[in-house]
Amino acid sequence: MARPKGVPESVEYISLPFYPLLSGGITAFHRPSIRGISILAQSTPCTTVFTLQSEHECPHEIEKACLDHGLKWVWICLQGANKKLLEGNKASTAIRSGLLDARKRLDKGEFLYIHCAAGIHRTGLFIYALIRICGYSKQETLNIVKSIRVATYEKCGSMRFDLGEGIAINILNGTVGKQIEGLESLKSEEFIESPFMWIKLIPTHQEMIRFECILTDKELNRYVLGSVVSLKINFKYLLKELGEKWMQARDVLYSPEQNSKSFKPYLRELTDFCIETFGKSKAQLIGKDVYIEKQFIDKFWQPLNDHLWEEPINLTSIEIALGLESNVNTSLVEDILYFRHIKDTYFI
Repeated sequence: MARPKGVPESVEYISLPFYPLLSGGITAFHRPSIRGISILAQSTPCTTVFTLQSEHECPHEIEKACLDHGLKWVWICLQGANKKLLEGNKASTAIRSGLLDARKRLDKGEFLYIHCAAGIHRTGLFIYALIRICGYSKQETLNIVKSIRVATYEKCGSMRFDLGEGIAINILNGTVGKQIEGLESLKSEEFIESPFMWIKLIPTHQEMIRFECILTDKELNRYVLGSVVSLKINFKYLLKELGEKWMQARDVLYSPEQNSKSFKPYLRELTDFCIETFGKSKAQLIGKDVYIEKQFIDKFWQPLNDHLWEEPINLTSIEIALGLESNVNTSLVEDILYFRHIKDTYFI
């Protein structure tokens, strides 16, 4: 991004806010110039530069400049800001490893300058996840991102913040990918007799609702990972059409009356809708995020709404009965592990 007219380069770097995290702090900006690295070393608290770029973007130029000016340098190889690239196994592993390294450095009191090319997409995802794993809630994290750099907050996009949220939750839960500790993982086409379907609905930032599904057996020994769907909608429309209950983060559990072959019928209906609306390239649902507008509600949501509220068990009410505060920042995986712990008391 171009420097504002009339603002000297030195002022840009000297005025960067290093937000305090753990025992250190972070800031975010575009790829630094060689002179910018010199200014960072001489006139800011910066101790370490995190570069989130591919090998084709000449990251080692940054490495050399950092070494020349006494700064530490960490390279996280990310090919680009494209959603498919960022959610791939290679990128997710690199981001996760980088986040754990960054948190350790913050614990030691280091101050991190985090950048990609423009300091928007890859940087936004990374700093969001980093702030989350340092103990802040979703809304607090978004507020901190905004205070660090408004351009990153406004232009990163909810899709990348959601990807960062998923990675952060996996780290916080101590899980890798979508595995649930102590439960046997099955494929989507495998058979579970008399299943429980676990559903979590979470209103997020920028008028999104995150909708997660996991199927388990009633003994909570086996599971199938369902779809993660992010609904991009108008909240006023949602309130008008479906009421305030859909604006609250909560878990819902119901058991289909008949035996189920996992999510196949459910996925088929969703997939058909997505193919019809967006084309085949955006129709994969298992383990993916799908962003859809209000026509999804018009066509599909009401039947699902009716089915969900056929004598559901609102799991949040169990927490309230136990005198516990409902935590809307947990993942569905973590919730299932928690309710597995208390299932003998509450589930027959």
